[in-house]
Amino acid sequence: MTTEAGRAREKAQPCEIYEEFETDIQPLKEQIRRRAYGIWLLRGDQDGSDVAYWVQAEEEILREIKR
Repeated sequence: MTTEAGRAREKAQPCEIYEEFETDIQPLKEQIRRRAYGIWLLRGDQDGSDVAYWVQAEEEILREIKR
């Protein structure tokens, strides 16, 4: 299930998404990629949901950074 923030993030330009975070984008994207891969593995290697996994991973990582 995609949250309202996730839907808004999908519509935003990539630079807008990370603007509020003071971090280098490449390491952040690598963290998100790894988390999305982990979600994919946990869900049983189901193809066709890569965007949903990426958005979920992105929300989790960015939430951690905001703390």
